[in-house]
Amino acid sequence: PGGRTSRMSHQVTSKIRAVYEALEMHKNKQALKLIAPLLEKKPANCQLRILKAMALLRLAKKDEALKIAREVKALPEVAADENLLNNLAVVFREGGCSSEATECFLGALERQPNSIDLTLCVFQSYGRDRAFLKQQQFAQKMHKQFGDDRYQLWGIACTTLQVLDGGSEKLLVLAERQLKRREDEGKLGGYEELLLYLWILERQGKYEEALRVVDGPDGAKLYTSTVERLQTKASFL
Repeated sequence: PGGRTSRMSHQVTSKIRAVYEALEMHKNKQALKLIAPLLEKKPANCQLRILKAMALLRLAKKDEALKIAREVKALPEVAADENLLNNLAVVFREGGCSSEATECFLGALERQPNSIDLTLCVFQSYGRDRAFLKQQQFAQKMHKQFGDDRYQLWGIACTTLQVLDGGSEKLLVLAERQLKRREDEGKLGGYEELLLYLWILERQGKYEEALRVVDGPDGAKLYTSTVERLQTKASFL
């Protein structure tokens, strides 16, 4: 009996894999045909229901697809499975309801507040929604909760994204102040962070301050190319 159960499980897994392959190859009608008999046997299976919603959406049956997605959205087995959450988020985003994708991750995070993976999913989801203020605030929460300096930097980057998205240029003063503090504490940790700092200074017309950074120890440490460093310095003169 154990061997038979194992064979049946392998067959089901193979059939589900075939559904994924059909979706990846944009054979959405074929995917629906493959899903139908599987759902007959397991009508409550969340994975199959989400895959059905994905196929329906890509066949321009948006309302039917979103109806299924909303039915499974609050189910605890979905919140507990990151793969299911990511697939469900795809349905909501492709269906033009990206904020509902974010809600899925937030709901799951409430159940597992210390999950770094879910925390990152929420952060990225805010970015896809272009909700840069929420993303900045969430990055600050991440930094406070997990103590990782990367998250502080992400928050600063989100501040600049708000400016690029039409927000007040005054936000750059805050971002500059935060980066200056990191510089003073010897925490400028990478080339990308250095470039962000210089971009913020340049955007505000603070060329002398930008020159100071390029000429300083962080410029010497973080530029891997002497030529690029000299070219950047020349652009600020």
